[in-house]
Amino acid sequence: MHILTIIGTAFIVIGTIFSVVGQYKNKQQADAKLTTEIRKKDSEIVDLVKGKNELIHQNKQLHSKVDMLTSDVTILTEKFDELMRKLAKEKKNPNALIVAQEIKGNLSFKEVEIQNISPTPVGIKEAKLIFNPKNIVTIQESQNVSSITDNGMGDYTITFDKDFSNENYYIDIQGNKELNIKNVSKRKGSIRVQFDETNVEWIQIISKEK
Repeated sequence: MHILTIIGTAFIVIGTIFSVVGQYKNKQQADAKLTTEIRKKDSEIVDLVKGKNELIHQNKQLHSKVDMLTSDVTILTEKFDELMRKLAKEKKNPNALIVAQEIKGNLSFKEVEIQNISPTPVGIKEAKLIFNPKNIVTIQESQNVSSITDNGMGDYTITFDKDFSNENYYIDIQGNKELNIKNVSKRKGSIRVQFDETNVEWIQIISKEK
């Protein structure tokens, strides 16, 4: 009986050892699997960081291109304002306004006589224009405006005869019916107004320095 007890105890001990060894191997396998997953996640994080850095670089490049394009647009707008003022100075009729319309991809310029054209009071920087959006050669009133350009599809550029001091001047836009204004871009020498639709008989645009 004593020997059997020893043998039984030995088997129990051996079984316990095998169990511990098995648990150790399982833990090693789990640790190895966890290490593999961590390495995989680390690799994914590295890829994400690389992707983020690439996007930041592309974003900077895009911002740089946008800045360049904005600068080009500013220069072109200023040159266009100068051209319209030059045409206004060279006009034959002092009571006329230079009207530019895009026809088949080309700008057509003409002098349009205005019966009610008001001089700009000394010391007051103000501009006013009342026109028919369906036919911009029909202009009712003008003050401190050298020209109007029909860019097409409810898009108009008004060039001032005299620049404002800055771009913070007040603007009031009205029509004989409600107007849906899409966008207004102000510059010292001109203003561009875009409408969603212009189903009105006349539009009045007043710009006044604050």
